[in-house]
Amino acid sequence: MRIRLWTHPSSITPLTGTRGTPYKQQLKMRLQDACRAIGGKMANYEIIDSTVGLLCAIYQGARVKQSTLGEGCVVGNFSRVDYTELAHKTRIDRNNHIFQAKLGRFSYTGINTVIMHATIGDFTSISWNVSIGGADHDYQRMTQHSFLYSDHDGIRPPEQAIAYDRFTKPITIGSDVWIAAGAVITRGVTIGHGAAIGANAVITRDVEPYTIVVGAPAKAIKKRFSDEIIAALLELQWWNWPVEKIKQHYDLLANKPELSALQQLLRENKND
Repeated sequence: MRIRLWTHPSSITPLTGTRGTPYKQQLKMRLQDACRAIGGKMANYEIIDSTVGLLCAIYQGARVKQSTLGEGCVVGNFSRVDYTELAHKTRIDRNNHIFQAKLGRFSYTGINTVIMHATIGDFTSISWNVSIGGADHDYQRMTQHSFLYSDHDGIRPPEQAIAYDRFTKPITIGSDVWIAAGAVITRGVTIGHGAAIGANAVITRDVEPYTIVVGAPAKAIKKRFSDEIIAALLELQWWNWPVEKIKQHYDLLANKPELSALQQLLRENKND
């Protein structure tokens, strides 16, 4: 097991010994001490071949495997983050499974959420019991059983390649998207920036930016704003701003957007 915890150089006391058991014990104790210093719970955690940024909190029972966590990330109790990239201050709640995914800065999930082979933008809000990117089963084949691609049952002959790749179709979710509780997002879907996905919706088709969709299968019911405001927001892309600029324009972000204010910001951006 290889563990990396990025710390300020002045806080590092050189480790002693070789790469044997005493060395690993010292490394584990240092990681536990650092996490306790920021309120993290590290009992029975696993960090395997991963890079963990400064001030991350990995909670009891969690596992991070072959992943990269940016500064200030959180992985909740008993969650699994495997082969994944979490950007700055991404938060993963309890009992999640995040597998071969990429989540942008400040995005977060609720409890009991599964994300597989998906790319998700910045500042996206994902509620509890959400399923994003579950594997496809090819119903056109005689059998739909997992032995076509899994070795678990010992049925597929060793010389036979897997019958098909369940994750071929990509999933892309934009920034500042809200995905409500119980939503299911199937493979091959693109969800635009600023979209809102209703509770228990089943998304089988692309969702346009700033569109509200509900139902199973989901249907668009309205746009969040006028076409002119949506165009301005997509050009502005506030989610790419530095944090200090977001703080500066907090009042604007916290209220209903006005076209004149957005156009003024766009003019200011062009002059910068």
